[in-house]
Amino acid sequence: GYSLVEVPRNLWNNSKKNYTLTYSYFKVAKLSTDKCEAEETVDEIIETLNSVTAAVGPGHPLHRHVETIVQKLPIQLRDKLNSRAPPERPTAPSFKSLVNLHKKTIKALHVLQRTETQWGLMLERIFHLEDAASNS
Repeated sequence: GYSLVEVPRNLWNNSKKNYTLTYSYFKVAKLSTDKCEAEETVDEIIETLNSVTAAVGPGHPLHRHVETIVQKLPIQLRDKLNSRAPPERPTAPSFKSLVNLHKKTIKALHVLQRTETQWGLMLERIFHLEDAASNS
């Protein structure tokens, strides 16, 4: 089966410095694409939140729900949201659209955090492998 062939092959390939470094470069390129997509998704959600916050003022019945969504954002993204100019003609959202926006926000933030963490770990691994390759 799988483990009889693939596990020894992975161990063998991981012992090769050049192979591991090349494979890590490939993985970081893939992670870069995933990270860019996650950042674009979060930017789209921030644009949507910007129009929703412009349409829902403090006296609106859905204002507390919008604030719940905004509170999910990290401080840097909240600052980014507050620095954007509001749209000229915002339309008031429905409760169902706010629920969907809340779900999308949670998912997008989770994906962004995961890809940024994987990106950082992969860069640390590449730096370590490059140091090991240059020292040998």
